[in-house]
Order: sequence, then C-alpha cells, then structure tokens
Amino acid sequence: MTPLEISEYKLGWRSNSYDVKLHSDLDWKGKDWCRKHLGRHQWSFDKWTDVYEHTFRFENPDHANSFATIFQEYAKLGSSYQERYHNYLKRKHEEEREDIYTHGMTMPSERDIEI
Repeated sequence: MTPLEISEYKLGWRSNSYDVKLHSDLDWKGKDWCRKHLGRHQWSFDKWTDVYEHTFRFENPDHANSFATIFQEYAKLGSSYQERYHNYLKRKHEEEREDIYTHGMTMPSERDIEI
C-alpha cells in the first residue's frame, strides 16, 4: 500500500478504533512492537493525548488486547473499549457455536442407525 492508500484506509476505521493509552516514556517501545507485529495500516499513534500519555489506536480488538497485555503495567484501556471488546468476543463465540451446529452437520435418519 502507498502512504496515501494507508491514510485513506485508516480513515475508515479510526472513528471506531480500539484505543490503548500508554505512558509517554514508552512510546518508542510501543511503536517498535506495532512495527514488528502489525501492518502499518492496522495501527495509528497519537502523541500527547493526556498528561504523560500517548494513544495507540488499533483496527482489530485482538491487536489492541495483545498490545495492552504486553504493556499491562503502563497501559490503560477505556471502559468503552472493554465493553466493545467484550461484545466482540461474545459475537465471535456465538458465530463459532452457530457454525459448529449448522455447517455440514445432518441428523442421521432411522435407516442410517444400525439396530
């Protein structure tokens, strides 16, 4: 992706991003982790969003959760993030359960059962 394409792509998800606030002294470690584990189009960084704090924004809630776990002593998740992440996991779990019971499964007929 070109830088312009990356920028336009981020505009699509930034308003609904999964935000993790990190202590300002660790911004370089956070950026390093993102560069090693994610594509440039999957994360964003905003400087000085609060006192001694920068905000990392993620397109995918799993990426935000992994990032927050790595930096758990210095990271803060907003309550709206936690609620949205919980709902995301719940939907994901329900989809998996539904798929198990509906995808390619059939009930045996009486003639298929040996007596």
